[in-house]
Amino acid sequence: MKVGAAELILKAVTASKERKGISFVALKKELAAQGFDHTAHIKRAVIKLVEKGSLLQVKGTGAGGSFKAAEKPKKVAKKPAAKATKPAAKKPAAKKAKVATPKKATKPAAAAKKTPVKKATKSPKNKTAFRSIRPAQVIVVI
Repeated sequence: MKVGAAELILKAVTASKERKGISFVALKKELAAQGFDHTAHIKRAVIKLVEKGSLLQVKGTGAGGSFKAAEKPKKVAKKPAAKATKPAAKKPAAKKAKVATPKKATKPAAAAKKTPVKKATKSPKNKTAFRSIRPAQVIVVI
């Protein structure tokens, strides 16, 4: 039964004793020594392993750079949820009697809104001055 590129890559990366991970070139050399010399398969497998999270890319982008085996996340033991105690029922506050306050007379809405004054836009004084600075475009047909 054939072993896939991904499995070979994971074995090579975990066997590597480099602190900063194994480079892609070193990984290719390692797999070539084992008899797996398919660069395209190696690149594709490395990219897939990085996307899955099985490999960590320490340096570089894509299939280039250095790679480490991702540490398996430690399972955190869930603490049992603390029993929620019901807060003591609060007594409703006594309602205060509403005191009628005289309302102020409102101004008419039309007087409150002022129409915004539009500023006149200035147009460029001389459009032909800009054109005279640019050289004329010459089209040569051969």
